[in-house]
Amino acid sequence: MAPSADFGPDSIGAATLYLELASGRVAPGQELNVNVLLNPGPVGISGVQFRLNVSPEEFDQLGISPGALLGPDPLEVNQHNAETGVALYALARRGPSPNSTIGGPVATIRVSLAAGVLPDTTVTLALEDIIIADQEARRMTGVVLGPPLELMVIAAP
Repeated sequence: MAPSADFGPDSIGAATLYLELASGRVAPGQELNVNVLLNPGPVGISGVQFRLNVSPEEFDQLGISPGALLGPDPLEVNQHNAETGVALYALARRGPSPNSTIGGPVATIRVSLAAGVLPDTTVTLALEDIIIADQEARRMTGVVLGPPLELMVIAAP
C-alpha cells in the first residue's frame, strides 16, 4: 500500500468527486475516456489524490492525463498495479493556489475494455481513498464521493 500525502491539519469543505464517461463506445476492445470531475464548493484546491479500482478482467488501464482544474503542468504521481486493477493517482498544483477554484476535470483516465467482456454485461469503475487538499494544503473533510461508474457493454463494432 503506497503512503498517502500528509496535507497537515484538516479543513472543512463540501467538495464532490465523481466519474463521468467522456467518450468512447462501451464495447469489447474499445478505448474509453473517463473524466474525474471535482465540484470543490467555495474553496481553492491545491491537490487531489484517489485510487481507481477496475477489474483487470474487464479493463486495461492505458493512462491518465491531468485536467485543467489544478492549472498547467501539475505535479503527478501514478502508481498502477496491472494485476489487481488498482491505481493510485495524485495531482497537485504548482505554485500558490487561488482562494476559490471553479469545478471541472481533475484528470481523464484512458481505459480499454477487454476483448473478452460479453455484451449486456455491466462493468464498473470506482474511486476510493480520496484526499482533497484546500488552498492552504489542508486535508478537506466532508468530501462526497460520487457512486461508481457502471457501464452497460454493447456488441463490438
